[in-house]
Amino acid sequence: MDHYLDIAIVGDFNREQTSHLSTNRAIEDSANILETDINYWWVDSQSIANDPRAELSRFDGIFLTAGPYANARGIIEAVRYAREKNIPFLGTSSGCQFAILEFTKNVLGVQGATHFFTAKDQRGITRKSASGTPKIELEKIYLLNGSIAHQCYPQEIAREASAWRLNIADELLDHLVQKELHPGGMDEAGDIRIFEYKHNTFFVGTLFHPQITSAGALPHPLITQFVRASLRFRHKVQNTAQAMTI
Repeated sequence: MDHYLDIAIVGDFNREQTSHLSTNRAIEDSANILETDINYWWVDSQSIANDPRAELSRFDGIFLTAGPYANARGIIEAVRYAREKNIPFLGTSSGCQFAILEFTKNVLGVQGATHFFTAKDQRGITRKSASGTPKIELEKIYLLNGSIAHQCYPQEIAREASAWRLNIADELLDHLVQKELHPGGMDEAGDIRIFEYKHNTFFVGTLFHPQITSAGALPHPLITQFVRASLRFRHKVQNTAQAMTI
């Protein structure tokens, strides 16, 4: 059984964006601590929009990093592919936002949903509490008992890096929970900052940037668990393929 992974980092890479550079480093941090070789590729939103299966079927995990995105439909298709194929998924910041948007469209059936509320369109899923140039700040995240996140972190309260304050619309939350997109962590104001879909082996979205606080010998616990889940997924696929040849 081989001990390496192929991970898709979905997004439109911009070397001027801190979270994009941090994503590469954070995956390497987790790979080192788990002694796993990880081949990771950035997969742009336009190519996924054209053919999600062709672009994503060879990967063991899908990491949806922050935007901006050139093609929103490609991002939504990436989330849908991960959710429906039960591929380990981690979405961060606007990656989480678009994971919720995909769920709203394809599970709740609100096809007219957009990612932001506007004055004219009240079908948006998130409100942004700040405008202008984003500033990275640390916030306290209180992990909820029984959540995937609670199982990942070694502590009860995490300190995480956020840029925009993305908050999910209150009127949408009950519908999300009814369809089992559950909260995993909340901030000091009581706003949900981590979402989890428990029908999948690992499907987690964070409205913050966990990759930014990953630090060498102290890799981020959520990203490390995402890598572990991707390893399990790869081994399961291999075992299934071997069984079919016997």
